[in-house]
Order: sequence, then C-alpha cells, then structure tokens
Amino acid sequence: MRSILRRCAVLLLLLSTPGLALAAGNEAQYIDLKPAFVTNYGSSPKLQYLKVEISVRVETLDDVALVERHLPYLRNNLVLLLSQQLDEDVSSAQGRQQLRSTALEEVQKVMQDEEGSTVISDVLFNNFIVQS
Repeated sequence: MRSILRRCAVLLLLLSTPGLALAAGNEAQYIDLKPAFVTNYGSSPKLQYLKVEISVRVETLDDVALVERHLPYLRNNLVLLLSQQLDEDVSSAQGRQQLRSTALEEVQKVMQDEEGSTVISDVLFNNFIVQS
C-alpha cells in the first residue's frame, strides 16, 4: 500500500511541476528493428550471409512514432546497404564500425528527406553474425 501511495505522490509531483513531466518523456528511446536483418552479401561465387540485429536511438517519444512510420523505408535501405558489403568490410571490428557509421548516415538521410529532421541519433548493432 505504501508503495502505491509513494508512486502516486511521485506522479502527482511530476504532473504538477511545469516542465518536469515533459522532461521525463524526453529521455532517449531505443527502437529494435525487428525482425533481424538476414541478407546475402559480397561478390564471391560462394553465398555469404549476414544476420544483424539493429536498434536505433532517438531522443523523444515523439521521435519513436516518426521512426515507426518510416520503418519499411528504413529497413529497405539498410538491407541494400548490408547486401553491398564485402567480406573485408564485415570481418573486422574496424569494418563493422565503419558500417555502423554508414548505416547511421543512411537512416538519418531517410528521416531528413521524409520528416525534415534526422531524428535518429545512433545506430547500434546488437548482434552481428557473418557466414562466409
């Protein structure tokens, strides 16, 4: 019972303090781009596959809705980017870091074109599996 009363008191404090409730909703949010990306890559005659779990970071709850609105476009461009990689690009930590930076630029470009703002502040690879 005390726990419920304490939570209600905190909620009332947040709602009655101008700007404080707004700030609470403006914490960084992470969006998992599900399902994982699975694509072939490279130019070798042997098939090579990538499986990558990706999350993007946005700064507000409003940005979450913007990203979700454009998920098909974002996923399409990420699949195209991943499928263009070469074995040397995905087999080293430096290559994966460069790919992450390029992926961030790509999703920010999509959001800038569609919403007039980059919206996405970071791209994170949660899992990165290479089968060559």
